Amino acid sequence: MSAQGARGGSGRFWFGLSLGFLILAVILAAASPTEKTLGSLLGPIYLHIGYVVGALLLFLVSATSAIAALVTQTDGRSSRAFAISREALGLAVLSWLVYVAFSMFIAAQAWGAVNWQEPRLVNAFHVLIWVGACEVLMRVVEGNGRVALTAASGLGAIALWARRGTMLHPFAPIRTSDSAAIKGYALGVLISVVISLALLLYARIREIDTAGSSSRES
Repeated sequence: MSAQGARGGSGRFWFGLSLGFLILAVILAAASPTEKTLGSLLGPIYLHIGYVVGALLLFLVSATSAIAALVTQTDGRSSRAFAISREALGLAVLSWLVYVAFSMFIAAQAWGAVNWQEPRLVNAFHVLIWVGACEVLMRVVEGNGRVALTAASGLGAIALWARRGTMLHPFAPIRTSDSAAIKGYALGVLISVVISLALLLYARIREIDTAGSSSRES
């Protein structure tokens, strides 16, 4: 087997491992005990927490990698750091969309309808608008401007999340719960989702490295 084929097989392994942790997260969410106020909605709530935390970490990775690309300013390292930043940003947006979808589902089930004025839902859409605006601006700039906008996109998303409002459902129902089982399942789902996203990003980085190696060899 060629080195390129071995790297491709390794990439599929990490994608598969990522999928495995995602399945584990879903199983834990489905098997979790119910709660007196939120009932069986705890499972989707666990998942939506996992995806918002995972998205924020990916926004941070994207911003950090973009800043590293600005600092290094050398062709090889800078271009790789920027490529990683872009991959992390794309995965962060995808995770954020999953989080928003879960939020809307939970709202519809808990209150009978989606409240579009709910502060955290409004905040979630503000993050998407900010990232989208940065992406539009990237289409008209080149060079360091693209890198700077990528860094601003991730840092701005985190900043917007930090100024979120209060939730309409009970505040911190999981953290303030007396049930060790609820907290344990919540932590298990959170860790599984974050690991799944981290492995998916790692698999994409390996593909970037493989593509870079192939282009240098040709």
